[in-house]
Amino acid sequence: MYKIKIDRASIQNFFLYFYFFSIYFENFNPTGYFSISKLAGVIYIMSAFLSIKVFSSLNRQQLYFYWPIILFFIYLTLISLFNMNDYSNRFIDMAFIQNILIFMILINHVRKDSLVLEKGMFALAIGAISVAFLLLLGVGANEATTESVGGEVMIRRTFFNAGPNELALKLSAGLVVVVSIIYENTLAIRKLTKLILIFSIPLLILGILGTASRTAFLILPACGIAWLGYKLLASDKKFYALLLGLFTFLIVFIPLVYLALMLDEFRFLAERLANTGGISDNSETGRITLWIGFFTLIFENLFFGNGYSGFDLITYEFFGFIESPHNVLLETILYTGMIGFFLYILFLGRIFSASYKLFKYKNRILPTIIIPIALAFIMILQGLNEKVCWIILAYIIGTYMNSFNKFNTLKIKK
Repeated sequence: MYKIKIDRASIQNFFLYFYFFSIYFENFNPTGYFSISKLAGVIYIMSAFLSIKVFSSLNRQQLYFYWPIILFFIYLTLISLFNMNDYSNRFIDMAFIQNILIFMILINHVRKDSLVLEKGMFALAIGAISVAFLLLLGVGANEATTESVGGEVMIRRTFFNAGPNELALKLSAGLVVVVSIIYENTLAIRKLTKLILIFSIPLLILGILGTASRTAFLILPACGIAWLGYKLLASDKKFYALLLGLFTFLIVFIPLVYLALMLDEFRFLAERLANTGGISDNSETGRITLWIGFFTLIFENLFFGNGYSGFDLITYEFFGFIESPHNVLLETILYTGMIGFFLYILFLGRIFSASYKLFKYKNRILPTIIIPIALAFIMILQGLNEKVCWIILAYIIGTYMNSFNKFNTLKIKK
C-alpha cells in the first residue's frame, strides 16, 4: 500500500500549489471578509515559518534582483507619510506588501525543491482550466453588458464578477503555461495528462473569447512574437532563425485564429476591436480619458511623486473620484515620481534580462512567452497588486537562480 509522506516540505509545497491554483478564484469571497486566494497566500506565508532559515536566506544574486523593489517600497511609504493630508492618510497597501513577501518566499522555495515552481505553474494551469470549464457550465459565470456604437448589446462573461480583462489575462496565462508544459515537458508528464492538456486548449480559448477582451486576444500573438524576438537575438544565424520562427508562429496561430473565427463568442470581441478608440474608451471613466488625465497629473510632482495619500487627493480634485490609472508606469510616477519609476524599471529590466538568458543559454520557453502577460498586467491593469503578475516575476527569477546555480550551497532539512 502506497503511503503518503507528510513533512514540512510536502506541506509547504501543497500550500504553494493551492496558492497558484486559487489565483483564478480571487473574486470568490464566501465569508465576505477575504477571498480564497488571499487566505491561500496567508497560509502559504505561515507555512514558510516552518523553515524560516531557508525562506529567509539571502545572497548577493537575490539582492541584485530585490534591492530596487525594496527601495521602491521604502520610498513609497516615506513619501506617502510626507504627503498625508485632510482627505487621505493612506500610506501603505497590504496587498502590495503581501505580494512582495510571497514573491521572495517563492524564489527561496526553489532552494528546497528545484521543480516546485514548475509544479506550481502546472497547478496554475489546472486553475485556469477549471475556471474555463465552470464558465462553460455556467457555474459562477456573470455577464457584463455594454452597448456598442450600433446600439447592439455586447455581452462579456466574467467569473464571480472579476474584471473581464483581468479574467481574460489570467486565462491567457493558463493557456501559455499549458502550451509550454506540452512543448517543454519539464515535469515529464504522462501521455494521458498531455492529451488532456491538449484538449483543454480550445476550452481556454473559448473562455478568453467569452470575456471579449481585446487585450487578451492581442496578447497571445505577442507571446509568440516575444519568443520570435528572443530567438532572433540569441541566434547567430538571424535569417534562418527568422524563417523558422515565422513558420512555427504561423503553424501555431493560424489554427487558433481559425477556431476563434468559427465561434459565436468572437462576434462581441470583433465589435470591440472595431470600436477601439471609440466612445467607450473616451467616456468619463474610459481608459484613454483616464490616461490623458493622469498624464497631466504626473507634472504635479514629477521628480518626488505624491505617495498614496497625495495621489488620492490630486486624483479626487481632478476627476471628482478616485480611480486607478490602470497603468503601472503612470502609477509609479504618480506615487513616487521619477525616483521610484527608475527603481521599478530597473527591477523589471533585470527580470526581463534573466528571462532572455534562460532562453539563450538554457533554451527555456515559458520564461520567454509569459513575459507579455506580465507586461499586459503592468500596462493596462493594476500590476502592483495583481498576484499572478508577481507569480510570473518570481517564476522567472526562481528558474534563473536554479538553472544557473545562483543559490548558495545550503544544507536543507526537508
